[in-house]
Amino acid sequence: MAFTVQDYHEHLIECVDELTGGPKGLIDTLRKLDELMLEILYHYNPNKILAFFVPLLRRTKVIELQTLEDELEAALTPDEFRDFLLLDLLVTGKLRDVPESLDIFLAV
Repeated sequence: MAFTVQDYHEHLIECVDELTGGPKGLIDTLRKLDELMLEILYHYNPNKILAFFVPLLRRTKVIELQTLEDELEAALTPDEFRDFLLLDLLVTGKLRDVPESLDIFLAV
C-alpha cells in the first residue's frame, strides 16, 4: 500500500502531538517515575522509607499489608477492600509534636 503525502502529514502531526504533550505529560511521567522509585526504595530497604516520616512521627514502623488482608477483606465492603489493595505502604507511629499522641496510621 502506498502512502500519500496526506498520510505522511497526518502521521507527522500525530508524532509531534505525542512528543509535545506539554508540561502535563512530562509532569505525569515524572510523577509515575517518583512513585516507582518509592516502591523500589521500599522493596530493597524498608527501614530507609521510615526516614521520610521521622519529622512527623516517632516510633514509626511499616505494617506489612499481607498481615491485614484476611481481616480487612472480611470487614470491608468490596470497594473499600479494592482501595486497600491499591496501597503501597501503611505506616504507623505517634505524632511527634503531640506528647500523649495515640497511634496513627498513614496510608500511602
